[in-house]
Parts: sequence; C-alpha cells; structure tokens
Amino acid sequence: LIAAPEAWRVVASPLGRAMATARLACAELGLAETAIESDDRLKELSYGDWEGLTYDEAQARDPEGWAVRQHEPWDFVVPGGESYARLAARARSFLDEARGDTIVVSHGGTGRVLRGLYARLAPPEIKALEQPQDAIHRLTQGTIARIGHAEDHSG
Repeated sequence: LIAAPEAWRVVASPLGRAMATARLACAELGLAETAIESDDRLKELSYGDWEGLTYDEAQARDPEGWAVRQHEPWDFVVPGGESYARLAARARSFLDEARGDTIVVSHGGTGRVLRGLYARLAPPEIKALEQPQDAIHRLTQGTIARIGHAEDHSG
C-alpha cells in the first residue's frame, strides 16, 4: 500500500488511542515508534463540561446550551470546551503546514474536519461527513478516498 514508508512522516494526536494506532501503523510499516511526531492540533474536539456525557445527559445538564448548539452546531462553544469552528482553525493550521507524504492519525471528528477542509466543503457539509473510528482515508491531488470504499469529494 505504501512504497518506501521510511520516506513518509507519521504525525499523530498526542491522545492515547491515536498514539496507540500510530504505533501499530509504524509496526506494520517497519518504522520505529520514534518516527511518530505528536501534534496537539490533531486532538479531538473538546466537549469541556460535556465530556463523557451522552447527548441526553448533556441536554439535561445544560438545556440552554444544548438548544443553542442545535441551531449553531459549528460556532457553539461547549462550556470549558471548543466549537467546531475552533477545531477547524487548528486543523486548517495543520493542513497549511503539511508537506510531503504524511500519515496522519487523529480522531473521528477531527478526521472529518480535516477531510472537509481539504475538500473545501462548507461547515454543514463537513458536519455531515462520516466520522468512522476504523477507516483510512487517502487525501491526494484534491480528492479524498476511503480505502476500500468509494467516498470521494473533489476539492
């Protein structure tokens, strides 16, 4: 799948599950774990005070905030957390600096934002993208392909 993996960068969110996945990818490619670069911009969306809650629990705990989020899902800042707009700003910063062949290991929400920005999608289109926990996407020459599936967005 990857020719000359030693020429690729491996960049991951510093969160545990992403780093574990990056280590597995490196092992599969014959790369040392020391090849992994950590980047905070790849962290998952922070749900702040809602972290670890189900949707029903978040709504019960903060009905006013929940109602605002339903109408402004892109810009609403979860108390103590962040909005999708803030996540998109850090993801844009990462994409703007990305150079060369790079393996990126992040999270479901962050991955969909990265893909959406790459494809130049509008916020509602980005929010509508899937956020699988078990997928590899190839972003190249303005297209996005889910490896093994036909998900393409031209950009």
